[in-house]
This record gives sequence, structure tokens and C-alpha cells, in this order.
Amino acid sequence: FGMEIVWPNRDVWAGPVYVDSIQILPGMPSAEPAIVSVTAATNTVGRYQRYEITVGVDHVTRLNPYDPANVDLRAVFTSPNGTNWTVNGFYMEEAGDVYGSGRFNVRFAPAEVGVWTYEVIISNSQGSDSSTGHSFTCVASDRSGWIRVSDDNPHYFEHHDDSPFIGKGYCHPWDGDDEGIFAAAAEHGVNMIHWWMAPWDTLLTVKPGNPDEWWREKSTYDTYEQGRAAERDRVVGHAEKHGVKLVFTIWPHDAIRDFNHHKWRLNGSWAPCNKDNSIGMTNKISEPEWYYNAFSDLDDPPQNQKFFYDARYKEYQNRLYRYIIARWGYSEAIGTWALVSELFGTFANSASAVRYQDPPAGVTQPGDFDGRDPFLNMPTNSVVDGNDYSISWLEYINDYFKDNDPFGHPTTASYGTDEYWEHGFPIVDVPQ
Repeated sequence: FGMEIVWPNRDVWAGPVYVDSIQILPGMPSAEPAIVSVTAATNTVGRYQRYEITVGVDHVTRLNPYDPANVDLRAVFTSPNGTNWTVNGFYMEEAGDVYGSGRFNVRFAPAEVGVWTYEVIISNSQGSDSSTGHSFTCVASDRSGWIRVSDDNPHYFEHHDDSPFIGKGYCHPWDGDDEGIFAAAAEHGVNMIHWWMAPWDTLLTVKPGNPDEWWREKSTYDTYEQGRAAERDRVVGHAEKHGVKLVFTIWPHDAIRDFNHHKWRLNGSWAPCNKDNSIGMTNKISEPEWYYNAFSDLDDPPQNQKFFYDARYKEYQNRLYRYIIARWGYSEAIGTWALVSELFGTFANSASAVRYQDPPAGVTQPGDFDGRDPFLNMPTNSVVDGNDYSISWLEYINDYFKDNDPFGHPTTASYGTDEYWEHGFPIVDVPQ
């Protein structure tokens, strides 16, 4: 075993080199995957409550367990009236597990009382395997199910069981792993909370902004940080327990822009700014970047706007969205999929947004940066021909969730200006 370290733009290096971790890249499938066991957490479950199975699999060692091209796990549940529900499985790790040593699960919630049957299927390029003959019993519960736009009046929500839902809520976008938040909400009649996958909190595709801070959570654009995923499990569980619906935000604006936005210049989290030094924090003296979006590693240097139109970036987005739906889509605590929070000012349309509030010539805003003009583009903020990809990307991500969520959660999105989003709001189910 040997390793060569290549340091671009340096002819001589006289100091030590510290290696934080080495990840052996996954291989390609070389054998037909096999199902060796199917274990259910229970044989009886209440209507709209979680039914979870753990699937033992073989011949997937050294494959990327997050890539459905390597491990495509799914279950087909058949209701008492004969309706089929296809639900994807997902890979998860507990604290202390090493990469690849976790387990594969499928989560479902039945909408009909009676005996359900199901088949579990696994496949990749080498073949497939299935396990049949499984069943469980769904009994009545006090749950009303997922919310949706009302069939009778599109200005209102209703539950899956047709009972009305009137939302009363507020925004608590991060630090949600506290059951007391949800208990207090229920006590005061609050049944909806807006919550983000923030880069510094529960975004699954993150890397530390400072590579010297080796203790921070880290993942990649095609693996998902499991400590954060476990936190999301707990938050969803708190919401379920206390009858709160989450406005479950996939992309807060911070994760898909740098920190030269016209208003929020201190906490952009797409990529670390390495304009002046290797750890990327000189230009942000008042709020150093703790984490950045690992999608920016798809190109070196980062090509930011490609996130919104490039097929390769969308391929990895599809994997992430599939994972999110598979792990949390079952839950009636998912009120809506908030596809993006405040899309204006992200790389989707940064040609206009970055210059949205141009200062007079020579004017800077002391306090945001260390004496430099905060309106100047940072080196990672490249824009392709001034194009605006807001609408085409919103159509793409909305279509993915509508086409692939078997539980039918409504979608929403926000733009972040004081104007009606004429072309964006009609795309999603609920304007925000």
C-alpha cells in the first residue's frame, strides 16, 4: 500500500503532512445481491404509524450503500383492498459503526386497517433477489395521516382521512433536537414548525470549512452524515409524538450560495472561501464557516451554478432526495416538503441577485468583512452567462418529489423578495 500526496502550485514542501482520514473508494458490483433475512420491528401497527423492517443483505461489501445503482432496495406493500405501495429502502449507521457496517431498512406507514402483505426486492447491475410471504396487521389508531391540499378547496389542507387541518405555526429552523420544543408547541396550540436542513445543523452532505477541525462531522455528495440523519430521526419522532407537522426544508438558501449575497453576507455555506488562505476564513472575520456543502466538491474549483442545471449534479441530487423520502417520507409529521427557502440570491440567479443592492462607488460595509467590498464576487461565485435557472430547477426538484413520494406530501418553496413569485408559486402545491 502506498500513497502519493499532490499539492498543486507548490514545487517544494518542507513541513509535515497530517492525514485526517483515508476513504477507500467503493467498488463496482461483482456478484448478484442476496436477501438473507427480513426482520420486522412489530407484527401489529396502528394506522398511519411507522412499520419498519431491517433487511439483511449479502454480496454488497465494498459497494457504496447510498448509491441505488449499487444497492437498490425496495418493498412492495399490498393493502387489504389490493392497492400496491412501492417504498424504497435506505442505508443507516448507528454511532460507532464504521462505513459500510450499518444496516438496510424500509419504513412504511399503512393507510388502511387490515392485513397487509409485502415483498422485499434488492437489485443492481449483477442481478436481483426477492423475499416474499411477509405480512403484518394494521389496527385502528387516533392518527389522521399525512396532510394534503384539500380536494374540496385548494386554499385549505386536509388529512389523508379527509379530516381538516388548520395549521398554526412558527419558524424554528435549526437546533430542533429538543422534545421540549414540540411539547411546548402542542401545549400552546401550535401544530406546524418550519425546520431546515441547515449546513451547520442537519444538512447531510457537509464538510468542515476548516480542514484542521477534524472532529467535525463530514460526508460527501454521495454519502450522508449519519449522526445528523439520526438527529433528524429524533426530531421527526418528537413531532410525531406531539402532533406537529414539519415544513421540512430540503435546501435553505445558505447551502446553495456563497457569502456575497446582497443581504446575508455572513453565513453562505456552498464552499469555503480560500481567496487569502487555505482554511478559507480570512474574508469572514465575524462568522467563520463551520461547514460547507459537499456538492461543491464535484468540481475543482467549485462551479456553483452547475448545481441548478448540470446532469451530473442532478444525478447526485436525485440520490439525496430518494434517501430523504425513503427515511422520513412515511411520517405524518412531514407536513410539506419545502424544496428551497428563499431561492432568490442563490446561485440559481446570482447574476442579478449579487448586484441587487449595488453600493455607491467605493462604499463598503465595515463589520461584514475585514475592510473589503462585500459586494465583490468571491472566486467561487462563478455564473454562466448571467442565466437564471430558478424556474427550471424548481420544476425539476418539484417533479422529483411529486413523482417519487408514495405518501403524497405537498410541496412548497419561497423566493425571498417582497413580490409575488409569478412563475414559481404555480409550480408547487403551496406558495410560501
